[in-house]
Amino acid sequence: MGFLKAWLADKFSFVFFLTFFGESLLLLLFFFGMMEVQNRIGQRSKRVIQINDDKIIVRPAKNQFIRWKNISKFQLEPIPEAPGLMILKLFGLASKRPSRTIWSMVLENPAQVQELIGCLQKRKAEVPTDYQIEVLEKPVPLEHPARFSFLGSLIYWGGALLLLHGVPMLFAMLDRSHHDSDGNSKLSPEESTKLGHFIWKHFSSKEEVRHFFLTLSIVLIVAGVFLLILGWWLMNRKPVGKSNTPT
Repeated sequence: MGFLKAWLADKFSFVFFLTFFGESLLLLLFFFGMMEVQNRIGQRSKRVIQINDDKIIVRPAKNQFIRWKNISKFQLEPIPEAPGLMILKLFGLASKRPSRTIWSMVLENPAQVQELIGCLQKRKAEVPTDYQIEVLEKPVPLEHPARFSFLGSLIYWGGALLLLHGVPMLFAMLDRSHHDSDGNSKLSPEESTKLGHFIWKHFSSKEEVRHFFLTLSIVLIVAGVFLLILGWWLMNRKPVGKSNTPT
C-alpha cells in the first residue's frame, strides 16, 4: 500500500526507498531483539519444579502445568564443566515424533538429585505411569541444530504474509456488492484518475480486472499454503548428529 500510494502521488525517490528500507529494517531488528530479550530473561530466571499428584509445575516455561501422561522421561546427566552439578531434562511426548526436551534445570547438590529420584520412583511404584527415570554417567553429546531451521522460519512467515494478502483479496473479489460499489474510495480525485488510466490501459473491462485479481488471490493463497508447509517441514526436521541414548 505504501508503494501504491507513493506511485499515485508521484513521490517515488531515493529518499522514499531509503526510508522504506530503514523502517522495515528497524521493525525486523525490534522483532528479533524482543525475542532475544525474552529468551535471556527466561534463561536467567530461577527455575522451580513442583511435583503434584495430577501434574508437574515448572517455572519459567510457556506451559507451566504438565500432565503426567504427557511426560516420557526424566533424564539426569552430569555437567563436565561443573563437577557435582547435574542437569535435569524433562522429556515430553509429541504426536508422530520422538520425545523431546521440554524443560531443564540444574540441580546444585547430590541431595537434591537423590530426593528427586526417590520422589519419582515412589510415585512410579504407587501410580501406574509410563515415564522413565534415566541417570547418565556421562553427558549426552550436544545435538547440532537442524539445517535450514532459520530459513524455514523465514519461509513460514513469508507464507503467512502471502495468505494475509491473498485471503482478503479473494473475499473482496467474491463480494459483488463491494466490487461494484462506487464513491467509497479513499483516494483523492487525482489519484483515482491516475489509477483508472493505468487499469484501463491494461484491461478492457471491469470483469477482466476482477478475473485478474481473483486469479492473483488464488495464486497468493496456494503459494502461501505451500510456503507454510515447506517452512514448517524445515523447522521441524530432525537435528543432525542426534545421539541415540538408551531409554
